[in-house]
Amino acid sequence: MRVEYIAHISNSGYGRAAKAYCLRLLDLGHELSILPIGPPQLENNVQDNRLSNCISKKTIPQLRIIHEIPHPQTAIGLMRNDGVPTVWFYAWELELLPQCYKDTLAQADYCVTFSQLQVDVYKKEMGKDNIYYLPHVIPSKPTVRKTQKNNDFTFLSVFRWDERKDPQGLLKSYLYGFNKEDNVRLVLKTSAIQYDAIVNSINMIMKHCRLRKNFPPVIPITKNLSQSELDSLYLEGDVFVSPTRAEGWGYGFNEALLYGLPCIYPDTNHINRTFFDSSNSLSVPTRKVFVYNHSFPETSDKMTWPQVDEIALAEQMRNAFVNYDKLFKLPVNIAQAYLDEQKLVDNYLNEILKLGRK
Repeated sequence: MRVEYIAHISNSGYGRAAKAYCLRLLDLGHELSILPIGPPQLENNVQDNRLSNCISKKTIPQLRIIHEIPHPQTAIGLMRNDGVPTVWFYAWELELLPQCYKDTLAQADYCVTFSQLQVDVYKKEMGKDNIYYLPHVIPSKPTVRKTQKNNDFTFLSVFRWDERKDPQGLLKSYLYGFNKEDNVRLVLKTSAIQYDAIVNSINMIMKHCRLRKNFPPVIPITKNLSQSELDSLYLEGDVFVSPTRAEGWGYGFNEALLYGLPCIYPDTNHINRTFFDSSNSLSVPTRKVFVYNHSFPETSDKMTWPQVDEIALAEQMRNAFVNYDKLFKLPVNIAQAYLDEQKLVDNYLNEILKLGRK
């Protein structure tokens, strides 16, 4: 099958997902032409070199995949009127679709999303059944895996700094649960904001919590990391934690499990929990609240998202710190589940490719 894939080829959530799907299509033997949205972000490694060879490759496609936020301004530049069946891949996080997204998705022949929740949302909002569920492609398994607890206990969180990921809630829970006498630290790998602004935000929360003289260390990292630096970061972590309010799939949690880290996660169906079990994860209760300060302006005050109970999160973090060896079995091993999921991804992809022109 000759496939034209239009997407951000970058280190964003959408970009990394697009890279992973493109690699799966190549592994399945399909001819791929990648039309990047914006400059592609590729490293000099085997997998990225495979993608680089497909950039703007000339082909007459039998199927076109657009993997992007379904905003009308995006659709104007990406939709074609050439008779090639078009499939729109998208992730969404809330239980209502913005009207402008519905207008865009209505122009596609078929749509694909990455959670059963969003399949149900689409059918309800659009009144149509031309939607497919596709499990998220998991990145290649890391070559390094965590096998033992560190001397300095490290909570790790990897996210974009905005209200959707609730960094303030994470900081409040951490500061509530620990003090400087505990041999613990919180490492925040984040982006999309200046380092000084993050430090100021952290200091404001510490001041509000009145723990300025007795707080445990918080270490923000804002620079882009190479693959080897990312490997080292995950090996430094002992538990991956995030109170995220909005996820299209939950990339960070699943990547952490592949590195062998246990997770603390919000109990919400926005997150794929295929690989979670009692030996590798702890959940935290949530309640629905109305959306505010969302980074997507298309959201409305009628939409809701899950809010983690900050005290319960602090208690689970403390629980993981005190009872680590009793709670978790290292190394976290999801090898068979990983292989099973990859086979499932391939089966679903092959079904979607049947939509292409013969």
